[in-house]
Amino acid sequence: MSDHASSEGGKEHKENSPVLTNEYFIRLFNEVHEAIVLCDNEGRVMRANREFVRMFGYSEEEVRNRYIDDFVSSEKLRAEAVALTDTARAGSGFSVEAVRFGKGDTPVDVSIIGAPVVIGGRQVAVYAIYRDISAQKRMISALVESRKKIDRLMRLKDAVLAISASILTLSDISQLFDLVLEKVLAAVDHADVGCVLLLAEDGSLRIAASCGYSQADVKKFRVRIEDTFQWKKAKGYSDETLIINHLREFMRENDISAEILKDERGFEIRSTMSAPLLVEGKFYGLINLDSRENDVFDDTDRSLIEYIRSQVPIAIGMFRSYERVKELVAEKDLILKEVHHRIKNNMGTISGLLQLQQASLKDPGAVTALADADSRVQSMMLLYEKLYLSRDFRTISLETYLPALIQEILGNFALPSGIKVEFDVEDISVNTKVLQPLGIAANEVITNIGKYAFRGRDEGLIVARARRTGKHVRLTIEDDGIGMPDSVDIGRSTGFGLTLVGALMNQIGGSVSIEKGGGTRVIMIFPID
Repeated sequence: MSDHASSEGGKEHKENSPVLTNEYFIRLFNEVHEAIVLCDNEGRVMRANREFVRMFGYSEEEVRNRYIDDFVSSEKLRAEAVALTDTARAGSGFSVEAVRFGKGDTPVDVSIIGAPVVIGGRQVAVYAIYRDISAQKRMISALVESRKKIDRLMRLKDAVLAISASILTLSDISQLFDLVLEKVLAAVDHADVGCVLLLAEDGSLRIAASCGYSQADVKKFRVRIEDTFQWKKAKGYSDETLIINHLREFMRENDISAEILKDERGFEIRSTMSAPLLVEGKFYGLINLDSRENDVFDDTDRSLIEYIRSQVPIAIGMFRSYERVKELVAEKDLILKEVHHRIKNNMGTISGLLQLQQASLKDPGAVTALADADSRVQSMMLLYEKLYLSRDFRTISLETYLPALIQEILGNFALPSGIKVEFDVEDISVNTKVLQPLGIAANEVITNIGKYAFRGRDEGLIVARARRTGKHVRLTIEDDGIGMPDSVDIGRSTGFGLTLVGALMNQIGGSVSIEKGGGTRVIMIFPID
């Protein structure tokens, strides 16, 4: 009896339940927050829900009985769209990301899931579900652009450091302009070729450094200031960086008939960016960056070349200062102090730029990368500060430099007062060519200690020792913290920091090893004159 009643009750539920009614499925089809279209086996629209209508801007009446690929895909993408529809018509499903077009040819980034509808073993229709992923695409694009800006900033930092560091090794000022051009071309992604033009005594501009142009054209090139694109664009003299993104069009509009320089392969320049150089307030020349494409330079490129060109007068001044050092031996101490002071100030500017960029970023990985780069710059700043105060400007004692460097780096971390630091460093004079990479390597080791060694601890000890043995120095930095994982080692580290330490020690002909147990000990051995 009870079994019979249960069976009857189940029959009543089956007949009256809205779940199984056509009206329920129609309502679900229309109200779900996904754009859904149902097509017959030929790809003609039978039904489109409200979200599909909202997303693409067509009414259901406008799309019914039309081939789906006739109105949501462009002519360029039609073959791809038809191939996907054919996949579902052939009985298979698919899932892709693509671009589709709404009414008025408005592009929409979408993810599409498509599949056949099979009832009773027979395919009766196909369906597609569209999800608008435009916001995700914009977010990814913004992240990529942010990464590009960080990469440009890092290249800019490297450019300025390279220019500053090279001053004392250049034998001719033309080498400075070659270096400036090389670095600015590396920093500006869209530049294919470039040159540095300097003002000659006859008032014309001549190429002092070039990259990518036909050398035959470079040798014979002369131009009056009044005939430069920079002058024509500004309608006279301007100390601002100017961009011309459609050079031929600009020449037609301004009735300019001059021949455009070609690159080494004979391609004509189509876009140009020109930055004037001012030295001691007077016009000195131009930095020109050119591209084979139209409409490539933007305000980001302008800001990059603006910063580098602002450093050129400083670099020229530093070079001239060094030339005077060689000519006037009696004044060498004063001038070398000025050189190191300017380098330190330049590094301070770079450090400030890195800190400003950190403040504007939200990506933790990007912030950490810039913070680490800033720490490395500061370690070099300290080196130049010590050089500024030293007597011979070429060597510094480890006894003076190393404790100051370590204390400054640890000052960036909020370590408990129970973490102590001890030094046992001999008075060993080391050349600046060794100290710069050594200082950066020490910075990486101390930064690693500050970040990880004493997590969850209120007490600990950091010890730095330096001893000279024959023609080598043994520098040991150790801690009694939690230690490194066994998997981490110099030879097989995936981290940038330890890889950098190994590369820097190789650079100065040294070696580095790590000992573990009761903490971590990093041993750096390098030759000394």
